Amino acid sequence: MKFNLKKPLIILAVIAVCSFIIATIIIVNTGGLVNISTLNQEAVFKGAEVKRIDINTTADINIFSSYDEHVKVSLSGRYNTSIEEDIPQLVAYVDNGVLILGIKVKPSRRFFIGIREMTAELNVYIPKNTIEKININSSIGDVSVNDVSVSQFDAKTLHGKIEINYLDSNKTNIESYYGNIIITDHRGDIKICCNMGNISIDQMHLYGDVDVKNDRGEASLRISQDSSCSIYASTESGKIFLSDLNIDIVNYDEKNLIGSIGMGSNRILISTSSGNIKVIGK
Repeated sequence: MKFNLKKPLIILAVIAVCSFIIATIIIVNTGGLVNISTLNQEAVFKGAEVKRIDINTTADINIFSSYDEHVKVSLSGRYNTSIEEDIPQLVAYVDNGVLILGIKVKPSRRFFIGIREMTAELNVYIPKNTIEKININSSIGDVSVNDVSVSQFDAKTLHGKIEINYLDSNKTNIESYYGNIIITDHRGDIKICCNMGNISIDQMHLYGDVDVKNDRGEASLRISQDSSCSIYASTESGKIFLSDLNIDIVNYDEKNLIGSIGMGSNRILISTSSGNIKVIGK
């Protein structure tokens, strides 16, 4: 029986040509097969020039307080390209008292957009008690706030997590679609809206009103027995759990909770559509 080698050879030749083309495209798009560029960019501004900070980016955002009189911004991370014009650039400038922060990324004109990936963190250090407002808009990055005092704080994310570790703000608005929201020690009025992520609030004492709305995620509140607040909680298809907390109850079942602790001076509103609600003492 005669074996025909022509067909297998043609197949091998086609595979070799396709492999060569794919490898060439990868090299052209990334500047090499493995090319890691390090991001390390900084900007410094006089604190007296900045009254408000607006941040719009896809990177992770970290906000810290500082005893310095300046606002310091740094962009760090990695980017897998050796093509200089493709490396992301920190956007930072002051316009009429507003510090605008972001990252400029060249629009991809490559064959395979997913080849180029970025891991980046935008770190912002602000002086204590000098910034009037911080406004954050992020699509996929996480947001972290650590020991910060401002008059107003607004943060909105699509997929990213929002985590607050002490924030003193007269008015705070937090909104996330998919990401979790974690609040530890907030002072002032706070409003939280979430669609599919979980919300967790951990307060030793309350220093303002709390308004929480969650659609398909869970809402959890941990407060001290020494707090002074009125609690109004309701859920459509979830359940309400109350534990380790002495409350003067007006109405309580698995769908509704109305009660107060102490003088009831602060107001807590919690509502969910399908997520459970947990009110826990600490």
